[in-house]
Amino acid sequence: MKKLLLAALILICISVFMIFILDTKEDTSIPPSTEDFIIKWLKNNNGTFATYMKDTKSEDEDFVHGREALSETLGLWMEYALEKDDQALFEDSYVLLTELYLEKDGFIYWKLTESGEQDVHANALVDDLRIIYALFQASDKWNVFAYEQTARHISTFTIDHNVYDHVLTDYYEKEYNGISSKVTLSYIEPNALVSLVDQQLLPEDIYINTINLLDNAPTTLSFFPKGYDVEKRQYYYDETINMVDQAFVAIYRARRDISTGKFEDFIEKELTTNDAVYGQYNIDTGNPVVKYESPALYGLLMMYYLELNKISVAKELYDKMVEFKSGSGKYSGGYGIYQKNTHIFDNIIPLLAERKMHQIDLIE
Repeated sequence: MKKLLLAALILICISVFMIFILDTKEDTSIPPSTEDFIIKWLKNNNGTFATYMKDTKSEDEDFVHGREALSETLGLWMEYALEKDDQALFEDSYVLLTELYLEKDGFIYWKLTESGEQDVHANALVDDLRIIYALFQASDKWNVFAYEQTARHISTFTIDHNVYDHVLTDYYEKEYNGISSKVTLSYIEPNALVSLVDQQLLPEDIYINTINLLDNAPTTLSFFPKGYDVEKRQYYYDETINMVDQAFVAIYRARRDISTGKFEDFIEKELTTNDAVYGQYNIDTGNPVVKYESPALYGLLMMYYLELNKISVAKELYDKMVEFKSGSGKYSGGYGIYQKNTHIFDNIIPLLAERKMHQIDLIE
């Protein structure tokens, strides 16, 4: 009897041990979560999203460094919450917006310190438009009137202050009451502008003047112009082409069914020739001037090809993007980790790209 009891106890101990092992073993069938990575490593104590993991310093306030937080990131996180249909996640962002970024007059600071202080005095048109559009969408989706009220409040300020000669332009500098005379093409997001017209907030002439700059941009080169100088009445290019800017312009033109053929050909040629799309190119030669690739760029290009409904190329770009994703370890789910650091843009854009692929059942 004692031997039987001893044997039974040993079997029970073995069973309990095996259950413990199986329970604590990493489930490799579940993809590592980029959302969890961002929340763990790229959130400040006050809930704002840090731009970098590491706390670096810069003397120039026009550059972002360390744990500073951007209105750009806040708007993209709102967009992600909408795509995920997660009202609680959106509400968290809304609280951050109203408590830290937004002034009583409707002005949004484009950048905050890690502690949430405002040490710049400018907004950014692209960020304001993204946040406004997200708020209108959220109000419709979840029937929260406060979101619409806030969207209208921000819209009124932006349209009153970010217009130069009947065109929406890049920024308004509050301290000196200065308005940019230029508009970057990647700032002209058509869905947001249409929503402002539908809400009877954006005058028709300002809408037409602004959207026409996106629609009518020259396409003689593989690249789009950087922007338009309203004062000089001419488009301008950067000698070194930033491909993230280009990808946004391509997405926005594709949304309006405006030609992007030469840019599309360029991307596919790069994938065929180099098996890569690099971060910057020379405008004259079309040759890369850097050797780095970016998960954010691949994510944006993937979304561009989804707009074109070219699923095979979108999948190829998605596969390139996830090569930069950490599959295990302390930074599991993070993109572009290098020397224990990464940029939030290289994580939040892939997060959005993953969500869009999931929604059309291209990934689990």
